[in-house]
Amino acid sequence: FFEAAAHLNDLRPRILGAAGFPEARLTLERLPQRLPLLSRVGNAAYRLHELFRDFVIERSRANVEVHRKLVERLAHALERFGDLDGAISMHMRAESWVDAIALLERHGIDRIENGHRTEVLSALARFPRAYVDHPVITGLRGFALSFDGAYVVGKREIELALKGNLGQQMRGVLALQSALISLNMTRPVEAIPTLQDLMVNERVEAKLRVSAAAALAMASAMAGEIQLARDAIGFCSSAIDVGSVELRAVISHRLAYAHLCLGEASVAEGYATECVQVAHSVGLDSIAARGYSVLQAVAVAIYPDTVLARKYAESCARLAALAGERSMQI
Repeated sequence: FFEAAAHLNDLRPRILGAAGFPEARLTLERLPQRLPLLSRVGNAAYRLHELFRDFVIERSRANVEVHRKLVERLAHALERFGDLDGAISMHMRAESWVDAIALLERHGIDRIENGHRTEVLSALARFPRAYVDHPVITGLRGFALSFDGAYVVGKREIELALKGNLGQQMRGVLALQSALISLNMTRPVEAIPTLQDLMVNERVEAKLRVSAAAALAMASAMAGEIQLARDAIGFCSSAIDVGSVELRAVISHRLAYAHLCLGEASVAEGYATECVQVAHSVGLDSIAARGYSVLQAVAVAIYPDTVLARKYAESCARLAALAGERSMQI
């Protein structure tokens, strides 16, 4: 029990219970009365004295196999309760590299998209040299770099990852990101084949297909492929309710940009307004910034109103700064 407790920064009964110690709550409530080396630090939270903790960890390493199995149990418990960074760290402490990679394959993309790029990159840097070129690690590294505006390096890493053995879902997400990088680098023709394949691929999740279709509408409109853009917009219109509120904001932005490129500024304004409203409601600063960028272009094209356009541009820059999205700030 103490070996398990020593590996956790804050002892919480539910984590220890999920790791195979069903009496953890009762034990933690009673022990502080008899053992000054364990203290309560909050509501249902406890902590071991640092020196005692170091002593227990040092002793636990004497039996390598038992130590590894215990740490793996703790990692699975942490993942179950949503502490993904802690779970990854725990797998690495046990040198369970394969389990750490499997966990990153399941959750790494979401962590990067939700503002935890630094934590994911830090975890990737801790893998031994033998795993540096693993497709999952390479793909996540490229995915994270692309969010920081390092498009050339990010795309190169993602393309390398796509040549390796990846799960169907992660392969689809990375392929979509590679195509989006091409769009950000104003090379829409390069992105179209990948996006077409994703849109019609029934083996990937419906939300990924809709996202790819919205990106295809953008790419086709930018490239002057009018009919293809119309087909992609139609696909999105029939499946707009697929996925989360966040996905709806993303799709609204892409459709707004597509209609802007097609010369339909009034339609673009409607989608961009919806994008901004939805993104604000769920705190997606990055997507709201992109919505404002379309509204700024619409204000210039339709009205023209330089005061309104400037207001939208300032909102775009402010939200991009809040989101830490360097490419959008530029």
